[in-house]
Amino acid sequence: MVAPGTVATEAASITVPVFIGVGERDVVPDPWMEPKAFKSSSDIGVFVCPRMGHMHNFAHTRREFWQRIHSWGAGIAELQAVKSTAPR
Repeated sequence: MVAPGTVATEAASITVPVFIGVGERDVVPDPWMEPKAFKSSSDIGVFVCPRMGHMHNFAHTRREFWQRIHSWGAGIAELQAVKSTAPR
């Protein structure tokens, strides 16, 4: 699972919004390249949390990380609500 491209086909087929959240010292070599894998997703968010490694819930900045996930999810929900009420 850690070899590059192992799940490329599966990642490319994901059509829902994707949130990529990592720590600044995480196992992801280049977080800014990750969105390229999700070719079918219409919305991709990337957040690199400062002063955080791979063990996200042990970092002192974990609340910042959780808040960012929450804010991203709320934003996606708002967009969906707007789309559902927009005239066609």
